[in-house]
Amino acid sequence: RIGRLLNPPARRGSPRSGAAMAATLLLGLGAWGVLAQTQPARKVFEAVSIKPNELGGGHSHSHSSDGRWNASMTTKSLIEFAFGIKSFQLEGGPSWLDVSNYDFVATTGDATPFTGRTLQPYLQSLLTDRFHLVYHRTQKEFPVYALMTARGGPKLTASTADDKGEGTNSNGDK
Repeated sequence: RIGRLLNPPARRGSPRSGAAMAATLLLGLGAWGVLAQTQPARKVFEAVSIKPNELGGGHSHSHSSDGRWNASMTTKSLIEFAFGIKSFQLEGGPSWLDVSNYDFVATTGDATPFTGRTLQPYLQSLLTDRFHLVYHRTQKEFPVYALMTARGGPKLTASTADDKGEGTNSNGDK
């Protein structure tokens, strides 16, 4: 009796049940494949040192080499750099955000070459882990100026100078 329960007799199904079984198996494998996909790994620094810098806020600089990032900046500057935003796009936060300077030294443990785009995910993780940054993005309307042509049409004239491409730099030198 136990043998019959554990080993029921094989049933011969119709071709239709075989197709249904194959479709169910394919759907199951497809769903497993979708569920088995992992999220890309968060990029985090292997070691980070953050020290207060008492020289005052407002100045920032950073230097990066393969696998290492050094910077001295306010937390507000770090947020702007990490998310690629401008000062006017950042709202809220405590008063010390734009006052207190910090010295940052961070390494990845490998020779990751840092550019603006490759460094940003690391900095975003740093802000989340160390500063417990919570943020959300919103859209806002701002006034803009529209450049319009005057009623009589543009009054620009073509250059007649033979020295095209020459001019002065910001120091007044030619």
